[in-house]
Amino acid sequence: MGGEDMMQKRLYNILFPMWLFYLLPTGVWLIILPANFLIDSLVLYFGGRYLHIKDLVKLWKRCIFMIWVIGFISDILGALLILAVALLVDKICPEWNTFYFPGATLIAVPGVLLSAVGIFLLTKYP
Repeated sequence: MGGEDMMQKRLYNILFPMWLFYLLPTGVWLIILPANFLIDSLVLYFGGRYLHIKDLVKLWKRCIFMIWVIGFISDILGALLILAVALLVDKICPEWNTFYFPGATLIAVPGVLLSAVGIFLLTKYP
C-alpha cells in the first residue's frame, strides 16, 4: 500500500464536542468548521511528512474535502449516540450526576468508538 493510500485511512477528525448540538442555530459553526478544516489539514500535512510523501500539495487538494466531510459525518453520529445514551441514563437513573467521573467517561466512550469505527469504515470503503 502506498504512502498516499495509507494517509487517507489514518486521518481523524478531532474537533466536535457533543454540546454543539445545543448551539446549532448560532454562529459558532462559522468558527468550528474552519477550525476543524485547519486541524484536518495539519494532520494531513504532518502525517504526509512523517511518511515522506513527496507531493503533499497534490495529496491535500485531492483528499482534504473528503477527509473533512467523513470526519464530520462520523463525529455527528458519535455525538448523537452520546446524546441518546446521556438522555437514557438520565431517564433510567435521574439521581446519577453523569457530569462527574466516571459517569461522563462511561457515557462518552460509545460515541467515541462509533465515531472511530465510522471514520475507519468510510475511509476504507469509499
